[in-house]
Amino acid sequence: MTSGEETGRSDERRRLDRRDTVRSLFECFSRKDFDGALALFDPDVQLVDLLVPDVVLRGREAVRRHWEHRYDQVAMMTTIGENIVNTDDKVIVVARCQIYDKSEGEVVPPFFVSFRFSFREDSIVRCEGRITNSVPPKVKDLLHLDGEDSEI
Repeated sequence: MTSGEETGRSDERRRLDRRDTVRSLFECFSRKDFDGALALFDPDVQLVDLLVPDVVLRGREAVRRHWEHRYDQVAMMTTIGENIVNTDDKVIVVARCQIYDKSEGEVVPPFFVSFRFSFREDSIVRCEGRITNSVPPKVKDLLHLDGEDSEI
């Protein structure tokens, strides 16, 4: 086996591992295991706020504070299919997001998000998402989208 073949196989293993990393991220996030999710991020991660795209969170602690504020009164189940696309240093996936309002005991309509994750080595260094359908008004209320995210 040539060194080029070894490098090619190593790159393929890394791409497979990156898909597993993204799967693990969604599993942790759905359980509100923020420590587990943040461990998959590079210390200098950049996370583009899904619902306020002008906001870019920088670093694990900024992401943690944001998640704790945003998801304090809700449970969010995020599921992804098997179609996870690898492109060089990026992984792309579409997720179905379903929110449960703990205070009112109700499930609100789902929305779908296309995510793009960029990697540095084995860690996620950037996460960007785009909602592919409209966000139900109840979701905006539950996620504190009142125009003020001063804690970010």
